[in-house]
Amino acid sequence: QGRPDMPLLDVAAAGAAVRLAPAGGALGPAGLAASARAASEDYLTASYELTDPGFVELQDAVIVPQWSAPFGRLLLSVFLTLPRDSGWQVLDVACGTGYPTLEIARFLGADCDIAGIDVWEEAIQLARRRAQEQWLRNVSFVVAVVTRSGLPERTFDTITCNLGIQCFADRTAALGAIWRLLRPE
Repeated sequence: QGRPDMPLLDVAAAGAAVRLAPAGGALGPAGLAASARAASEDYLTASYELTDPGFVELQDAVIVPQWSAPFGRLLLSVFLTLPRDSGWQVLDVACGTGYPTLEIARFLGADCDIAGIDVWEEAIQLARRRAQEQWLRNVSFVVAVVTRSGLPERTFDTITCNLGIQCFADRTAALGAIWRLLRPE
């Protein structure tokens, strides 16, 4: 059943149409086990325990490239048109394994600070490793629920959420928390 703060991912609720072959390379043993379980069930109704060691790998190798990336590219294209000052503060809510958080960090550069927030500790660990491997010093990651994050209100110039709103049980509370974190114009 999972912990109350660590819900099961319901693929059908997330709307993911997942093709089970990894887009970016081979899955390890844990990822293959998660993929095999999904292949043996109706993938539109499969649920995954977020603490399953294979699910973070399956998410990153299959779901992100096939589902998150197309929408993330649209989101990233918005950043090409936004005027910004140096010192811009960006928060990516429900950042998972760091897509598109890391891409935003690379695009905006060292004079901006980007934070990713997610309840999924295993995914955040992967995102942190990637940021370190890519020498990105302008990005950090927080394991927390946005509604109880402890982040100071009116801090961020821009907040993104790439396909994450549907993961919140109380979307109104999540959007309210996101609104309070935005810096007024």
